[in-house]
Amino acid sequence: MTFTTPVYFSHRLPLLSSSLILSLMLSLCCLSFPSKATGSATEYQVKAAFLYNFINFIAWPDTAFSDQSSPYVICIMGEDPFGGLLEVTTANVTAKGRHLTVKRLSSRENPDVCHILFISTSEQQNLESLLPSLQQKSILTVSEIEDFVHEGGFIEFYTVRSKIRLKINRDALESAGLKADGTLLNLANICDRSGCQQ
Repeated sequence: MTFTTPVYFSHRLPLLSSSLILSLMLSLCCLSFPSKATGSATEYQVKAAFLYNFINFIAWPDTAFSDQSSPYVICIMGEDPFGGLLEVTTANVTAKGRHLTVKRLSSRENPDVCHILFISTSEQQNLESLLPSLQQKSILTVSEIEDFVHEGGFIEFYTVRSKIRLKINRDALESAGLKADGTLLNLANICDRSGCQQ
């Protein structure tokens, strides 16, 4: 099934009530996107919705914030496939009582300020040196690079018959002091370095 861009993608991706967020996440897992030219933007709208709403399903330790007013920082390392969508959707929005901000980083910049770090496919050649330095930090690493979770990343986007799915390396996630909600884990294929459950 191919879908047209739904209303909640048109301008903002609001942080919703728990029940509505669950419905959104479940629907995103079941949506497919066109594979042709117009599909690229639609695919990243779906991925942006996931990335943005991970905040609702991941618990960070208090030490991940300098104080109670510190924002959630969503970072994009390398080439940005979202085309500014995340900046638009996080403007003047709060999550769990905190504002959100978006930063773009090169592989040479320190990602310690980030809470969510999307690592672009342009950085694939840097994973071997990058991921070990992040594994004990409370930074949710996310990518669409193949085998990302087997290399030590936390969440990997992948597609099955044009549907976006999630792989989660739960052991690595918890080792970094992050805890995923059971709702998110139920949507995902749970993996470690040796393989995946499904």
